[in-house]
Order: sequence, then structure tokens, then C-alpha cells
Amino acid sequence: MLVDGTLRQFVDQIEIQPRPGESIAELNTASGDSGAVWISEDDSRIIGLHFGGDTGRAIANPIGAVVDALTAKGVEIGL
Repeated sequence: MLVDGTLRQFVDQIEIQPRPGESIAELNTASGDSGAVWISEDDSRIIGLHFGGDTGRAIANPIGAVVDALTAKGVEIGL
């Protein structure tokens, strides 16, 4: 993925793209979206924490990894 004109590789992240047949305009992330949660339409569970993207694509940290990192730092998560 290009980030500020530089090709970046993300490991163990969630890449979110429009469904087949949908316009890339259906998925449009912008500045200020970081920290938003992505929710599964299948079961309404939080699956990721948004940190980047553009028109037609988003990148998110898997929510399990986010919770684990916060817990390791002593942050209590009320799930």
C-alpha cells in the first residue's frame, strides 16, 4: 500500500476492500478515521481498529491484537 507516496508492507493486518461488484466509492476512508472500529456484518462483532486507507481500501489492526497490547500495558478492557 502507498503511504504518503512510499510503498509500505503491513504484516498481520486486515485489508478491507469493497465487495465484488461494488464501487470503490462505497469504501472511502479519510483523515480522522483512525481509531474507528470495523464491525462484522455477519455477527456484529468488532473485528479491527482502523489506522489507514484511502478510497477503495482500508487497513485495520485485528482487534484481538489491540486488546492484547492494551492488556499488556495494564489497560483494563471491559468486554
